[in-house]
Amino acid sequence: MTGRGRILYIEDERTWQDLVEKILAQDGFQVDVASSFDVAIRKLKEALYHLAIIDIRLLDYEASDVSGMHILDTIDELGFGDGIEKMMMTAYATTERIRKAFKRYNVADFITKDALELSEFRKVVREIFERRVQANFGLEINPTGGLSFENMAAAIPVESLQLPGSSNLVTRVRDELVDLFQRLFYSAQAIVIHPIIPGQRAPRLVKVEPAYEGERGESVIVKFGGYCEIEAEYREFKATQPRLINGRPVTIHNLRRTPLLGGIVYDQASSEYHLARLLKDFETLLQEREQILTTLSEVERTAQLGQLALDIAHEILQPVHGILLLAEQSLKKADQSVREQNLAAIMSEAKPVFDT
Repeated sequence: MTGRGRILYIEDERTWQDLVEKILAQDGFQVDVASSFDVAIRKLKEALYHLAIIDIRLLDYEASDVSGMHILDTIDELGFGDGIEKMMMTAYATTERIRKAFKRYNVADFITKDALELSEFRKVVREIFERRVQANFGLEINPTGGLSFENMAAAIPVESLQLPGSSNLVTRVRDELVDLFQRLFYSAQAIVIHPIIPGQRAPRLVKVEPAYEGERGESVIVKFGGYCEIEAEYREFKATQPRLINGRPVTIHNLRRTPLLGGIVYDQASSEYHLARLLKDFETLLQEREQILTTLSEVERTAQLGQLALDIAHEILQPVHGILLLAEQSLKKADQSVREQNLAAIMSEAKPVFDT
């Protein structure tokens, strides 16, 4: 499974659009162009990008503010953080803007158009991918046991990703999941992905066997999901170390992210630890299910008795056989398990009528 580095170039001048798109495409990158703030944000919501090259000032914002800085704000608001690298490119550089971009937004680099050398520009972009993105686009990925990136992505609740305005979020999650494994196993030549529980086709916890230059590496466990959830688990794990399973320490080898997703690489010993957590979560779900069923049963019984009481009040002036007929009809609607209780309640309600 292969891919290419994806770059979004945000620039309003057509000459620069054509030039940058052409030279980066020659280096094997997939380049999309956005000529305005609104187009840029729409594209960032719709597709995965590894690098955004941003003109610090666009024509549609010149009258009010520096739009490139506003785009950086919006990327942060979307929660993409360091899941997408940022590079500023401008003819309006000032020391204050450069300082703010590097300090607040963790910008990878800042290039001035007036002094641009194409060879240096291409070198900077390649270095950003090598040092910061670190995605193995040539990684061979082999899911087994009925797994696929489609059903693995389906296990991630998209509503937890909080990306309003995206029309193809399911497809994007699938693409980001592939990209996440390419980042987690940046140095590997190939990986084989197995379900931890045989037959489980939509897991968020898998066993991975990496291969390095023809040699098999040590099997590891990968946990993936929305980045906020994965980061919280990572912090919790680090705060409670050391953890032991059968006397063996459980350790984390790696934590990586894409704009939306996060992944943790645990050592093989953690498989027992995670299975124990899965069993505990399953027991909790069973308990919650029983509580819900009990509550629903009580609600249903209360509703049935309430309806019976209303019906009896309506029929109270009718002959006794009218009450009994109504009770029989109502009881047919009730479950067998509650009929006897309902019948006792009905007879209790009807007793004053018999006495008179």
